[in-house]
Amino acid sequence: MMLDKHIKHDTNFNTLTLSLHLFLIAIIGLIVYANTFQVPFVFDDAGNIVDNYLIKDLRSFTEPSQLLGTRYVGNLTFALNFYLHGLNVAGYHVVNLAVHICNAILIYVLVTLLFETPKNSVRMPGAEAPLPYRLLALMISLLFVTHPIQTQAVTYIVQRFTTLATMWYLCSLVLYIKARIACTGTWQLFSAKTVCFIFSVIAALLAMKTKEIAFTLPIVIVVFECMFFAGDLKKRMRSMIPLLLTMLVIPLSLLFKSRPAGELINAMDVMTRAQTDMSRSYYLMTQFRVIVTYLRLLLVPVNQNLDHHYQVSRSLFTSEVLFSLLLLVLLIALGGYLFYRSRSAAVELRIISFGIFWFFITLLVESSIIPITDLMFEHRVYLPSTGFFIAAVTGAAILLRRYLPGFAQSKVIAVVCSIIILGTVLTAIARNEVWKDEATLWRDAVSKSPDKLRPHINLGTILTDKGEFDAAIKELQRALSINFYSTEAHYALGIAYHDKGELDAAIQEFMETLKIMPDYKDTHNILGVALARSGKIDAAIREFHEELRKNPKNMDADKNMKHALALKGRNSESGK
Repeated sequence: MMLDKHIKHDTNFNTLTLSLHLFLIAIIGLIVYANTFQVPFVFDDAGNIVDNYLIKDLRSFTEPSQLLGTRYVGNLTFALNFYLHGLNVAGYHVVNLAVHICNAILIYVLVTLLFETPKNSVRMPGAEAPLPYRLLALMISLLFVTHPIQTQAVTYIVQRFTTLATMWYLCSLVLYIKARIACTGTWQLFSAKTVCFIFSVIAALLAMKTKEIAFTLPIVIVVFECMFFAGDLKKRMRSMIPLLLTMLVIPLSLLFKSRPAGELINAMDVMTRAQTDMSRSYYLMTQFRVIVTYLRLLLVPVNQNLDHHYQVSRSLFTSEVLFSLLLLVLLIALGGYLFYRSRSAAVELRIISFGIFWFFITLLVESSIIPITDLMFEHRVYLPSTGFFIAAVTGAAILLRRYLPGFAQSKVIAVVCSIIILGTVLTAIARNEVWKDEATLWRDAVSKSPDKLRPHINLGTILTDKGEFDAAIKELQRALSINFYSTEAHYALGIAYHDKGELDAAIQEFMETLKIMPDYKDTHNILGVALARSGKIDAAIREFHEELRKNPKNMDADKNMKHALALKGRNSESGK
Protein backbone atom coordinates (compact mmCIF):
# COMPACT_ATOMS: atom_id res chain seq x y z
CA MET A 1 0.00 0.00 0.00
CA MET A 2 1.22 3.49 -0.72
CA LEU A 3 0.33 6.88 0.69
CA ASP A 4 -1.93 8.86 -1.60
CA LYS A 5 0.15 11.60 -3.26
CA HIS A 6 -2.84 13.92 -3.35
CA ILE A 7 -3.22 13.66 0.40
CA LYS A 8 0.49 14.44 0.78
CA HIS A 9 0.07 17.48 -1.38
CA ASP A 10 -2.92 18.69 0.60
CA THR A 11 -0.99 18.65 3.87
CA ASN A 12 0.79 21.66 2.38
CA PHE A 13 -2.49 23.22 1.36
CA ASN A 14 -1.98 26.93 0.86
CA THR A 15 -3.14 28.88 3.92
CA LEU A 16 -4.25 31.77 1.73
CA THR A 17 -6.41 29.45 -0.37
CA LEU A 18 -7.93 27.96 2.77
CA SER A 19 -8.71 31.46 4.04
CA LEU A 20 -10.32 32.31 0.70
CA HIS A 21 -12.47 29.17 0.91
CA LEU A 22 -13.71 30.09 4.38
CA PHE A 23 -14.26 33.72 3.38
CA LEU A 24 -16.26 32.56 0.36
CA ILE A 25 -18.49 30.42 2.58
CA ALA A 26 -19.09 33.34 4.94
CA ILE A 27 -19.69 36.01 2.31
CA ILE A 28 -22.10 33.87 0.26
CA GLY A 29 -23.98 32.98 3.44
CA LEU A 30 -24.27 36.69 4.22
CA ILE A 31 -25.55 37.43 0.70
CA VAL A 32 -28.25 34.76 0.99
CA TYR A 33 -29.53 36.04 4.34
CA ALA A 34 -28.89 39.79 3.93
CA ASN A 35 -32.63 40.35 3.43
CA THR A 36 -33.65 38.66 6.71
CA PHE A 37 -32.40 40.99 9.43
CA GLN A 38 -35.80 42.67 9.85
CA VAL A 39 -37.94 39.53 9.57
CA PRO A 40 -40.37 39.80 12.51
CA PHE A 41 -41.05 37.30 15.26
CA VAL A 42 -43.50 34.72 13.89
CA PHE A 43 -45.46 31.68 15.03
CA ASP A 44 -43.66 29.92 17.94
CA ASP A 45 -41.37 32.93 18.44
CA ALA A 46 -44.18 34.41 20.53
CA GLY A 47 -44.27 31.73 23.21
CA ASN A 48 -40.55 31.00 23.21
CA ILE A 49 -39.18 34.55 23.03
CA VAL A 50 -41.62 37.49 22.99
CA ASP A 51 -43.87 36.25 25.83
CA ASN A 52 -41.29 34.08 27.59
CA TYR A 53 -40.65 35.74 30.96
CA LEU A 54 -37.70 33.40 31.68
CA ILE A 55 -35.44 34.86 29.00
CA LYS A 56 -36.11 38.38 30.29
CA ASP A 57 -34.16 37.80 33.50
CA LEU A 58 -30.67 36.30 33.31
CA ARG A 59 -30.85 35.45 37.01
CA SER A 60 -33.47 32.79 36.25
CA PHE A 61 -30.77 30.77 34.48
CA THR A 62 -29.01 30.18 37.80
CA GLU A 63 -32.02 28.33 39.18
CA PRO A 64 -31.69 24.52 39.40
CA SER A 65 -34.99 23.99 37.56
CA GLN A 66 -33.63 25.90 34.58
CA LEU A 67 -30.21 24.26 34.69
CA LEU A 68 -31.92 20.88 34.44
CA GLY A 69 -34.06 21.94 31.47
CA THR A 70 -33.59 20.22 28.11
CA ARG A 71 -32.96 23.44 26.13
CA TYR A 72 -31.00 25.45 28.67
CA VAL A 73 -28.19 26.55 26.31
CA GLY A 74 -30.53 27.69 23.52
CA ASN A 75 -32.73 29.63 25.92
CA LEU A 76 -29.66 31.21 27.50
CA THR A 77 -28.60 32.62 24.10
CA PHE A 78 -32.07 34.16 23.68
CA ALA A 79 -31.76 35.66 27.17
CA LEU A 80 -28.40 37.19 26.23
CA ASN A 81 -29.97 38.62 23.08
CA PHE A 82 -32.79 40.14 25.15
CA TYR A 83 -30.33 41.52 27.71
CA LEU A 84 -28.33 43.28 24.96
CA HIS A 85 -31.11 44.71 22.77
CA GLY A 86 -34.54 43.66 24.00
CA LEU A 87 -36.88 42.52 21.24
CA ASN A 88 -35.02 44.19 18.36
CA VAL A 89 -35.13 41.32 15.84
CA ALA A 90 -31.90 42.29 14.04
CA GLY A 91 -29.68 41.03 16.87
CA TYR A 92 -31.43 37.67 16.96
CA HIS A 93 -30.98 37.26 13.20
CA VAL A 94 -27.30 38.20 13.37
CA VAL A 95 -26.69 35.40 15.88
CA ASN A 96 -28.74 32.91 13.83
CA LEU A 97 -26.75 33.68 10.69
CA ALA A 98 -23.41 33.54 12.52
CA VAL A 99 -24.30 30.07 13.83
CA HIS A 100 -25.35 28.95 10.33
CA ILE A 101 -22.06 30.13 8.80
CA CYS A 102 -20.11 28.44 11.61
CA ASN A 103 -21.92 25.21 10.80
CA ALA A 104 -20.96 25.48 7.12
CA ILE A 105 -17.31 26.02 8.10
CA LEU A 106 -17.43 23.05 10.48
CA ILE A 107 -18.80 20.94 7.62
CA TYR A 108 -15.86 22.08 5.48
CA VAL A 109 -13.48 20.88 8.20
CA LEU A 110 -15.44 17.66 8.68
CA VAL A 111 -15.28 16.74 4.99
CA THR A 112 -11.53 17.34 4.80
CA LEU A 113 -11.06 15.16 7.89
CA LEU A 114 -13.17 12.41 6.32
CA PHE A 115 -10.64 12.18 3.51
CA GLU A 116 -7.70 12.29 5.91
CA THR A 117 -8.73 9.47 8.26
CA PRO A 118 -6.38 6.44 8.19
CA LYS A 119 -8.64 4.22 6.08
CA ASN A 120 -9.13 6.97 3.49
CA SER A 121 -5.59 8.33 3.33
CA VAL A 122 -4.09 5.19 1.78
CA ARG A 123 -4.83 3.73 -1.62
CA MET A 124 -4.17 0.41 -3.24
CA PRO A 125 -1.71 0.36 -6.15
CA GLY A 126 -3.60 0.87 -9.39
CA ALA A 127 -6.53 2.59 -7.69
CA GLU A 128 -8.32 5.43 -9.44
CA ALA A 129 -6.98 8.97 -9.04
CA PRO A 130 -7.95 10.62 -5.74
CA LEU A 131 -10.75 13.16 -5.64
CA PRO A 132 -9.97 16.88 -5.18
CA TYR A 133 -11.34 16.72 -1.66
CA ARG A 134 -10.68 20.34 -0.69
CA LEU A 135 -12.81 21.40 -3.65
CA LEU A 136 -15.48 18.89 -2.61
CA ALA A 137 -15.41 20.25 0.96
CA LEU A 138 -15.94 23.77 -0.38
CA MET A 139 -18.83 22.73 -2.64
CA ILE A 140 -20.55 20.72 0.11
CA SER A 141 -20.24 23.65 2.53
CA LEU A 142 -21.57 26.13 -0.02
CA LEU A 143 -24.53 23.90 -0.80
CA PHE A 144 -25.26 23.63 2.92
CA VAL A 145 -25.05 27.37 3.55
CA THR A 146 -27.12 28.37 0.49
CA HIS A 147 -29.74 25.64 0.15
CA PRO A 148 -33.28 27.07 0.42
CA ILE A 149 -34.47 24.31 2.76
CA GLN A 150 -32.22 25.81 5.46
CA THR A 151 -34.14 29.10 5.47
CA GLN A 152 -36.71 27.86 7.97
CA ALA A 153 -33.98 26.87 10.44
CA VAL A 154 -32.06 30.14 10.01
CA THR A 155 -34.68 32.83 9.32
CA TYR A 156 -37.25 31.51 11.78
CA ILE A 157 -35.68 32.91 14.97
CA VAL A 158 -36.79 30.24 17.45
CA GLN A 159 -35.21 27.51 15.34
CA ARG A 160 -31.85 28.61 16.69
CA PHE A 161 -32.42 25.56 18.88
CA THR A 162 -31.85 23.46 15.75
CA THR A 163 -28.91 25.37 14.29
CA LEU A 164 -27.14 25.80 17.63
CA ALA A 165 -27.54 22.12 18.52
CA THR A 166 -26.13 21.31 15.08
CA MET A 167 -23.13 23.56 15.73
CA TRP A 168 -22.23 21.77 18.98
CA TYR A 169 -22.95 18.42 17.30
CA LEU A 170 -20.53 19.13 14.43
CA CYS A 171 -17.98 20.65 16.79
CA SER A 172 -18.00 17.54 18.99
CA LEU A 173 -17.58 15.22 16.01
CA VAL A 174 -14.79 17.30 14.45
CA LEU A 175 -12.90 17.44 17.75
CA TYR A 176 -13.32 13.71 18.23
CA ILE A 177 -11.88 13.02 14.77
CA LYS A 178 -9.02 15.44 15.45
CA ALA A 179 -8.31 13.58 18.68
CA ARG A 180 -8.23 10.25 16.85
CA ILE A 181 -6.01 11.55 14.05
CA ALA A 182 -3.75 13.74 16.22
CA CYS A 183 -2.07 10.93 18.09
CA THR A 184 -2.44 7.16 17.99
CA GLY A 185 -0.43 6.66 21.17
CA THR A 186 -1.54 6.49 24.80
CA TRP A 187 -3.51 9.20 26.57
CA GLN A 188 -1.31 11.90 28.09
CA LEU A 189 -2.38 14.90 30.13
CA PHE A 190 -2.43 18.09 28.00
CA SER A 191 -1.60 16.17 24.82
CA ALA A 192 -3.42 17.28 21.64
CA LYS A 193 -5.40 14.05 21.71
CA THR A 194 -6.57 14.53 25.31
CA VAL A 195 -7.46 18.22 24.90
CA CYS A 196 -9.46 17.57 21.72
CA PHE A 197 -11.30 14.67 23.36
CA ILE A 198 -12.18 16.69 26.47
CA PHE A 199 -13.58 19.55 24.38
CA SER A 200 -15.44 17.01 22.23
CA VAL A 201 -17.26 15.78 25.35
CA ILE A 202 -17.97 19.38 26.45
CA ALA A 203 -19.41 20.20 23.01
CA ALA A 204 -21.54 17.04 23.18
CA LEU A 205 -22.94 18.14 26.55
CA LEU A 206 -23.73 21.60 25.17
CA ALA A 207 -25.51 19.99 22.21
CA MET A 208 -27.58 17.78 24.54
CA LYS A 209 -28.63 20.86 26.53
CA THR A 210 -29.62 22.77 23.39
CA LYS A 211 -32.07 20.45 21.63
CA GLU A 212 -33.09 16.81 21.80
CA ILE A 213 -31.84 16.05 18.26
CA ALA A 214 -28.33 15.85 19.77
CA PHE A 215 -29.27 12.47 21.31
CA THR A 216 -27.97 10.72 18.18
CA LEU A 217 -24.47 12.25 18.39
CA PRO A 218 -22.80 9.32 20.24
CA ILE A 219 -24.40 6.93 17.73
CA VAL A 220 -22.89 8.85 14.82
CA ILE A 221 -19.49 8.88 16.53
CA VAL A 222 -19.61 5.10 17.09
CA VAL A 223 -20.56 4.56 13.44
CA PHE A 224 -17.75 6.87 12.36
CA GLU A 225 -15.25 5.03 14.57
CA CYS A 226 -16.25 1.66 13.12
CA MET A 227 -16.15 2.90 9.52
CA PHE A 228 -13.00 5.02 9.47
CA PHE A 229 -10.67 3.64 12.15
CA ALA A 230 -9.16 0.25 12.91
CA GLY A 231 -7.98 -1.55 16.04
CA ASP A 232 -9.37 -3.46 18.99
CA LEU A 233 -13.06 -2.49 19.03
CA LYS A 234 -13.52 -3.20 22.75
CA LYS A 235 -10.58 -0.98 23.64
CA ARG A 236 -11.87 1.80 21.38
CA MET A 237 -15.36 1.57 22.91
CA ARG A 238 -13.92 1.85 26.42
CA SER A 239 -12.17 5.08 25.50
CA MET A 240 -15.50 6.43 24.20
CA ILE A 241 -17.40 5.87 27.46
CA PRO A 242 -17.47 9.61 28.41
CA LEU A 243 -19.06 10.45 25.05
CA LEU A 244 -21.49 7.55 25.27
CA LEU A 245 -22.57 8.66 28.74
CA THR A 246 -23.71 12.01 27.34
CA MET A 247 -26.71 10.12 25.92
CA LEU A 248 -28.11 10.09 29.45
CA VAL A 249 -28.35 13.88 29.62
CA ILE A 250 -31.55 14.26 27.57
CA PRO A 251 -33.51 11.32 29.10
CA LEU A 252 -32.62 12.44 32.63
CA SER A 253 -33.57 16.06 31.87
CA LEU A 254 -36.89 14.95 30.42
CA LEU A 255 -37.50 12.59 33.32
CA PHE A 256 -36.97 15.44 35.78
CA LYS A 257 -39.30 17.64 33.77
CA SER A 258 -42.07 15.08 33.18
CA ARG A 259 -42.66 12.81 36.16
CA PRO A 260 -41.30 11.70 39.53
CA ALA A 261 -38.64 9.05 39.11
CA GLY A 262 -40.88 6.51 40.86
CA GLU A 263 -43.32 6.56 37.94
CA LEU A 264 -40.60 5.46 35.52
CA ILE A 265 -42.65 3.53 32.96
CA ASN A 266 -45.30 6.20 32.67
CA ALA A 267 -42.63 8.89 32.61
CA MET A 268 -40.77 7.21 29.76
CA ASP A 269 -43.95 7.17 27.68
CA VAL A 270 -44.55 10.87 28.35
CA MET A 271 -40.93 11.72 27.61
CA THR A 272 -41.07 10.11 24.17
CA ARG A 273 -44.10 12.05 23.03
CA ALA A 274 -44.61 15.70 22.13
CA GLN A 275 -48.17 16.89 22.90
CA THR A 276 -49.89 14.09 21.05
CA ASP A 277 -51.47 10.71 21.74
CA MET A 278 -50.93 9.53 18.18
CA SER A 279 -50.08 5.87 17.76
CA ARG A 280 -46.35 5.29 17.38
CA SER A 281 -46.94 2.98 14.44
CA TYR A 282 -49.13 5.57 12.66
CA TYR A 283 -46.49 8.24 13.23
CA LEU A 284 -43.72 5.99 11.90
CA MET A 285 -45.67 5.06 8.77
CA THR A 286 -46.40 8.73 8.11
CA GLN A 287 -42.73 9.57 8.55
CA PHE A 288 -41.80 7.21 5.71
CA ARG A 289 -43.63 9.61 3.40
CA VAL A 290 -42.32 12.70 5.18
CA ILE A 291 -38.68 11.59 4.79
CA VAL A 292 -39.21 11.07 1.06
CA THR A 293 -40.54 14.65 0.92
CA TYR A 294 -37.40 15.86 2.70
CA LEU A 295 -35.30 14.11 0.07
CA ARG A 296 -37.38 15.67 -2.70
CA LEU A 297 -36.96 19.14 -1.21
CA LEU A 298 -33.20 18.62 -0.93
CA LEU A 299 -33.04 17.58 -4.59
CA VAL A 300 -35.62 20.04 -5.94
CA PRO A 301 -36.42 22.82 -3.43
CA VAL A 302 -39.81 23.91 -4.75
CA ASN A 303 -43.13 24.30 -2.91
CA GLN A 304 -41.47 25.03 0.40
CA ASN A 305 -43.98 25.66 3.13
CA LEU A 306 -43.91 26.69 6.77
CA ASP A 307 -46.85 24.41 7.56
CA HIS A 308 -46.97 21.31 5.35
CA HIS A 309 -50.24 19.39 5.34
CA TYR A 310 -49.83 15.66 5.89
CA GLN A 311 -52.60 13.18 6.59
CA VAL A 312 -51.70 10.49 9.12
CA SER A 313 -51.00 7.10 7.51
CA ARG A 314 -52.94 4.34 9.26
CA SER A 315 -51.95 1.40 7.11
CA LEU A 316 -48.65 0.12 5.81
CA PHE A 317 -50.38 -1.37 2.79
CA THR A 318 -51.06 1.76 0.78
CA SER A 319 -49.13 2.64 -2.35
CA GLU A 320 -47.63 5.85 -0.91
CA VAL A 321 -46.41 4.24 2.30
CA LEU A 322 -45.10 1.09 0.62
CA PHE A 323 -43.29 3.06 -2.08
CA SER A 324 -41.73 5.38 0.49
CA LEU A 325 -40.64 2.50 2.71
CA LEU A 326 -39.15 0.63 -0.25
CA LEU A 327 -37.19 3.69 -1.36
CA LEU A 328 -35.81 4.29 2.12
CA VAL A 329 -34.85 0.64 2.58
CA LEU A 330 -33.06 0.69 -0.78
CA LEU A 331 -31.12 3.81 0.23
CA ILE A 332 -30.05 2.26 3.54
CA ALA A 333 -29.09 -0.95 1.71
CA LEU A 334 -27.08 1.16 -0.77
CA GLY A 335 -25.20 2.66 2.18
CA GLY A 336 -24.36 -0.80 3.45
CA TYR A 337 -23.33 -2.03 -0.01
CA LEU A 338 -21.06 0.97 -0.63
CA PHE A 339 -19.38 0.45 2.72
CA TYR A 340 -18.77 -3.19 1.83
CA ARG A 341 -17.40 -2.23 -1.59
CA SER A 342 -15.12 0.44 -0.10
CA ARG A 343 -12.92 -2.26 1.39
CA SER A 344 -11.70 -3.35 -2.03
CA ALA A 345 -12.70 -0.48 -4.34
CA ALA A 346 -12.61 3.32 -4.16
CA VAL A 347 -12.17 4.40 -0.55
CA GLU A 348 -14.47 7.39 -1.22
CA LEU A 349 -17.41 4.97 -1.35
CA ARG A 350 -17.08 4.80 2.43
CA ILE A 351 -17.77 8.54 2.60
CA ILE A 352 -20.95 8.21 0.56
CA SER A 353 -22.02 5.38 2.84
CA PHE A 354 -21.35 7.50 5.93
CA GLY A 355 -23.37 10.37 4.45
CA ILE A 356 -26.35 8.05 3.90
CA PHE A 357 -26.12 6.64 7.41
CA TRP A 358 -25.76 10.18 8.84
CA PHE A 359 -28.97 11.26 7.10
CA PHE A 360 -31.06 8.45 8.59
CA ILE A 361 -29.46 8.37 12.05
CA THR A 362 -29.91 12.11 12.63
CA LEU A 363 -33.60 11.84 11.71
CA LEU A 364 -34.24 9.20 14.37
CA VAL A 365 -35.40 11.62 17.09
CA GLU A 366 -38.04 13.44 15.01
CA SER A 367 -38.92 10.95 12.28
CA SER A 368 -39.22 7.53 13.90
CA ILE A 369 -41.45 6.22 16.73
CA ILE A 370 -41.48 9.36 18.88
CA PRO A 371 -44.83 11.01 18.02
CA ILE A 372 -44.71 14.77 17.57
CA THR A 373 -47.83 16.87 17.06
CA ASP A 374 -46.57 18.39 13.82
CA LEU A 375 -45.76 15.66 11.35
CA MET A 376 -43.34 17.69 9.25
CA PHE A 377 -41.24 20.83 9.50
CA GLU A 378 -38.47 21.75 7.11
CA HIS A 379 -36.07 22.78 9.88
CA ARG A 380 -35.96 19.14 11.01
CA VAL A 381 -33.81 18.25 8.00
CA TYR A 382 -31.17 20.89 8.82
CA LEU A 383 -28.80 18.48 10.60
CA PRO A 384 -29.58 15.44 8.38
CA SER A 385 -28.94 17.53 5.24
CA THR A 386 -25.21 17.41 6.06
CA GLY A 387 -25.15 13.70 5.28
CA PHE A 388 -27.21 14.22 2.14
CA PHE A 389 -24.81 16.83 0.74
CA ILE A 390 -21.74 14.75 1.62
CA ALA A 391 -23.15 11.67 -0.10
CA ALA A 392 -24.55 13.49 -3.15
CA VAL A 393 -21.49 15.60 -3.98
CA THR A 394 -19.00 12.78 -3.34
CA GLY A 395 -21.09 10.39 -5.45
CA ALA A 396 -21.29 12.87 -8.32
CA ALA A 397 -17.51 13.43 -8.14
CA ILE A 398 -16.83 9.68 -8.34
CA LEU A 399 -19.00 9.42 -11.45
CA LEU A 400 -17.15 12.32 -13.04
CA ARG A 401 -13.80 10.76 -12.18
CA ARG A 402 -14.77 7.64 -14.08
CA TYR A 403 -15.31 9.52 -17.32
CA LEU A 404 -13.02 12.56 -17.11
CA PRO A 405 -9.25 13.02 -16.69
CA GLY A 406 -7.99 14.55 -13.44
CA PHE A 407 -7.54 18.15 -14.63
CA ALA A 408 -10.90 18.30 -16.40
CA GLN A 409 -12.56 16.61 -13.45
CA SER A 410 -11.83 19.47 -11.03
CA LYS A 411 -12.97 22.04 -13.59
CA VAL A 412 -16.23 20.24 -14.33
CA ILE A 413 -16.97 19.76 -10.61
CA ALA A 414 -16.36 23.47 -10.00
CA VAL A 415 -18.50 24.58 -12.94
CA VAL A 416 -21.42 22.22 -12.26
CA CYS A 417 -21.46 22.98 -8.54
CA SER A 418 -21.19 26.72 -9.20
CA ILE A 419 -24.28 26.60 -11.43
CA ILE A 420 -26.19 24.61 -8.80
CA ILE A 421 -25.07 26.93 -6.01
CA LEU A 422 -26.11 30.00 -8.01
CA GLY A 423 -29.54 28.43 -8.29
CA THR A 424 -29.74 27.69 -4.56
CA VAL A 425 -28.60 31.23 -3.73
CA LEU A 426 -31.31 32.83 -5.86
CA THR A 427 -33.98 30.42 -4.63
CA ALA A 428 -33.04 30.94 -0.99
CA ILE A 429 -33.12 34.73 -1.37
CA ALA A 430 -36.57 34.46 -2.96
CA ARG A 431 -37.76 32.15 -0.17
CA ASN A 432 -36.52 34.60 2.47
CA GLU A 433 -38.65 37.30 0.88
CA VAL A 434 -41.70 35.27 1.89
CA TRP A 435 -40.61 35.53 5.53
CA LYS A 436 -40.47 39.34 5.52
CA ASP A 437 -44.07 39.74 6.67
CA GLU A 438 -46.30 37.45 8.75
CA ALA A 439 -49.25 37.92 6.43
CA THR A 440 -47.12 37.03 3.39
CA LEU A 441 -45.76 33.96 5.17
CA TRP A 442 -49.17 32.63 6.13
CA ARG A 443 -50.70 33.49 2.76
CA ASP A 444 -47.98 31.32 1.24
CA ALA A 445 -48.84 28.53 3.70
CA VAL A 446 -52.57 28.83 2.95
CA SER A 447 -51.94 28.61 -0.80
CA LYS A 448 -49.90 25.41 -0.34
CA SER A 449 -51.93 23.83 2.48
CA PRO A 450 -55.48 24.99 1.62
CA ASP A 451 -57.14 22.19 3.59
CA LYS A 452 -55.12 22.64 6.78
CA LEU A 453 -56.76 24.43 9.68
CA ARG A 454 -53.86 26.29 11.28
CA PRO A 455 -52.69 28.44 8.33
CA HIS A 456 -56.22 29.85 7.90
CA ILE A 457 -56.53 30.64 11.63
CA ASN A 458 -53.11 32.27 11.82
CA LEU A 459 -53.66 34.30 8.66
CA GLY A 460 -57.09 35.37 9.88
CA THR A 461 -55.66 36.47 13.23
CA ILE A 462 -52.89 38.48 11.55
CA LEU A 463 -55.35 40.14 9.16
CA THR A 464 -57.52 41.09 12.13
CA ASP A 465 -54.52 42.74 13.77
CA LYS A 466 -53.88 44.62 10.51
CA GLY A 467 -57.48 45.86 10.41
CA GLU A 468 -58.38 43.84 7.29
CA PHE A 469 -61.54 42.49 8.90
CA ASP A 470 -63.42 41.21 5.85
CA ALA A 471 -60.40 39.22 4.63
CA ALA A 472 -59.84 37.93 8.17
CA ILE A 473 -63.46 36.79 8.53
CA LYS A 474 -63.24 34.98 5.20
CA GLU A 475 -60.13 33.07 6.30
CA LEU A 476 -61.61 32.14 9.66
CA GLN A 477 -64.87 30.99 8.12
CA ARG A 478 -62.77 28.80 5.80
CA ALA A 479 -61.07 27.39 8.90
CA LEU A 480 -64.46 26.51 10.40
CA SER A 481 -65.49 24.81 7.17
CA ILE A 482 -62.48 22.53 7.69
CA ASN A 483 -63.27 21.91 11.38
CA PHE A 484 -66.39 23.49 12.85
CA TYR A 485 -65.39 22.36 16.35
CA SER A 486 -62.16 24.36 16.43
CA THR A 487 -62.31 26.55 19.53
CA GLU A 488 -59.36 28.58 18.24
CA ALA A 489 -61.15 29.37 14.98
CA HIS A 490 -64.41 30.37 16.71
CA TYR A 491 -62.51 32.55 19.18
CA ALA A 492 -60.44 34.25 16.45
CA LEU A 493 -63.58 34.83 14.36
CA GLY A 494 -65.28 36.33 17.41
CA ILE A 495 -62.35 38.75 17.82
CA ALA A 496 -62.55 39.71 14.13
CA TYR A 497 -66.30 40.42 14.38
CA HIS A 498 -65.80 42.29 17.66
CA ASP A 499 -63.04 44.52 16.27
CA LYS A 500 -65.13 45.18 13.17
CA GLY A 501 -68.05 46.25 15.37
CA GLU A 502 -70.41 43.37 14.53
CA LEU A 503 -71.14 42.62 18.18
CA ASP A 504 -74.02 40.15 17.79
CA ALA A 505 -71.91 37.96 15.50
CA ALA A 506 -68.98 38.25 17.91
CA ILE A 507 -71.15 37.21 20.88
CA GLN A 508 -72.39 34.20 18.92
CA GLU A 509 -68.82 33.06 18.14
CA PHE A 510 -67.66 33.47 21.74
CA MET A 511 -70.63 31.45 22.95
CA GLU A 512 -69.80 28.72 20.41
CA THR A 513 -66.25 28.73 21.76
CA LEU A 514 -67.48 28.18 25.31
CA LYS A 515 -69.84 25.40 24.22
CA ILE A 516 -66.89 23.48 22.85
CA MET A 517 -64.41 24.37 25.62
CA PRO A 518 -65.81 26.16 28.69
CA ASP A 519 -62.36 27.23 29.93
CA TYR A 520 -60.84 28.40 26.63
CA LYS A 521 -58.39 31.31 27.11
CA ASP A 522 -60.15 34.40 28.55
CA THR A 523 -63.29 33.90 26.44
CA HIS A 524 -65.64 34.78 29.30
CA ASN A 525 -63.83 38.10 29.66
CA ILE A 526 -63.96 39.06 25.97
CA LEU A 527 -67.57 37.85 25.75
CA GLY A 528 -68.34 40.14 28.68
CA VAL A 529 -66.73 43.06 26.83
CA ALA A 530 -68.87 42.36 23.74
CA LEU A 531 -72.03 42.09 25.88
CA ALA A 532 -71.21 45.35 27.68
CA ARG A 533 -70.69 47.13 24.37
CA SER A 534 -74.09 45.81 23.30
CA GLY A 535 -75.71 47.30 26.41
CA LYS A 536 -76.26 43.94 28.15
CA ILE A 537 -74.53 44.95 31.39
CA ASP A 538 -75.96 42.25 33.69
CA ALA A 539 -74.97 39.48 31.27
CA ALA A 540 -71.53 41.07 30.93
CA ILE A 541 -71.05 41.14 34.73
CA ARG A 542 -71.92 37.43 34.91
CA GLU A 543 -69.24 36.66 32.32
CA PHE A 544 -66.61 38.76 34.11
CA HIS A 545 -67.52 37.05 37.37
CA GLU A 546 -67.18 33.62 35.77
CA GLU A 547 -63.79 34.53 34.32
CA LEU A 548 -62.54 35.74 37.71
CA ARG A 549 -63.88 32.62 39.41
CA LYS A 550 -61.78 30.48 37.07
CA ASN A 551 -58.82 32.84 36.84
CA PRO A 552 -58.65 35.25 39.82
CA LYS A 553 -55.37 36.75 38.51
CA ASN A 554 -56.94 38.02 35.27
CA MET A 555 -56.38 41.75 35.77
CA ASP A 556 -58.23 42.68 32.58
CA ALA A 557 -61.35 40.85 33.74
CA ASP A 558 -61.12 42.52 37.17
CA LYS A 559 -60.84 45.96 35.57
CA ASN A 560 -63.73 45.22 33.20
CA MET A 561 -65.88 43.98 36.08
CA LYS A 562 -65.33 47.20 38.05
CA HIS A 563 -66.10 49.28 34.97
CA ALA A 564 -69.31 47.32 34.29
CA LEU A 565 -70.45 47.64 37.92
CA ALA A 566 -69.79 51.37 37.83
CA LEU A 567 -71.72 51.67 34.58
CA LYS A 568 -74.61 49.71 36.06
CA GLY A 569 -74.61 52.03 39.09
CA ARG A 570 -74.72 55.14 36.89
CA ASN A 571 -77.54 53.64 34.85
CA SER A 572 -79.51 52.94 38.05
CA GLU A 573 -79.01 56.49 39.28
CA SER A 574 -80.23 57.91 35.99
CA GLY A 575 -83.32 55.69 36.13
CA LYS A 576 -82.35 53.44 33.27
